[in-house]
Amino acid sequence: MIWPFYPFNRETQEILPILEIPPTLMDGGIFYDSPTQEEGVMKILYHIQHIISFEGAAVLDWHLEMSNDSLLHGAGKALSVCLDKWRGDTPIFWASPIEMAKWWKERKMKLFEEVF
Repeated sequence: MIWPFYPFNRETQEILPILEIPPTLMDGGIFYDSPTQEEGVMKILYHIQHIISFEGAAVLDWHLEMSNDSLLHGAGKALSVCLDKWRGDTPIFWASPIEMAKWWKERKMKLFEEVF
């Protein structure tokens, strides 16, 4: 899932009033398999490029302790290398989860206004 969404409760047949912003990539999703740092960088870059090709939202779940390069096969350093490559790239909207939620709610309102 590469876009935020409102979960649906099948029992009540209602949309829940919470915004789900699902992670699309987690540090362990790549680095638990013991890749080299270079392989990890390539996988992260591929993931981000793939999401961009669908105009989606890449949400990275990178644990704070991965800032220590000696942990999880250098996952923190690999992420730093990738983010440096994308820094300043205008098509990318960098945001925290709360900023993403605010943007999504505003976008939803604009889309709703355009339809009705």
